[in-house]
Amino acid sequence: MSRFLSILTLALVAIGLLGCGGQSKSGGGQSAPKPLTNAEYGAKLKAYAQEFQSSVQTSRAKIQGASGPAGKAAGLGEFRTEFEKLATQLDGLEPPAVAKTAHDSLVGTLRKGGADIGVVQDAVRTSDRTKAQTGLQALQADNTQIQSALTDLQAKVK
Repeated sequence: MSRFLSILTLALVAIGLLGCGGQSKSGGGQSAPKPLTNAEYGAKLKAYAQEFQSSVQTSRAKIQGASGPAGKAAGLGEFRTEFEKLATQLDGLEPPAVAKTAHDSLVGTLRKGGADIGVVQDAVRTSDRTKAQTGLQALQADNTQIQSALTDLQAKVK
């Protein structure tokens, strides 16, 4: 479990570098929203990152402080919810054209990360070490992809 927490911490740090914001995409018959400027996009990312970091710290404390698989699984559920929330918030942004590919990659990887946290959550709940290891390996790959997307975004929206 401590290896898992270390990997989760790495993911939290990587995402914490991002920040995150939100703007809903227009629907039904309306024209697409105007892309944000680099400065607007960066500010939204920063705001979302701060919110995400705060929520994740709470989830991480619950995971670390939990006694037994049920408590750890509950904390992982909260952590997963925060990943999914961040992905949804980011998906609501209309990034500058120069950042669209990296933005979309980040959103997709966050969604995948949420699903992979779910795999680990289920494994913890059922004490399935093999499934937990598979989920942790997937989270490591997600972390690498998140870091890559963040590096790309930071270069594009300076």
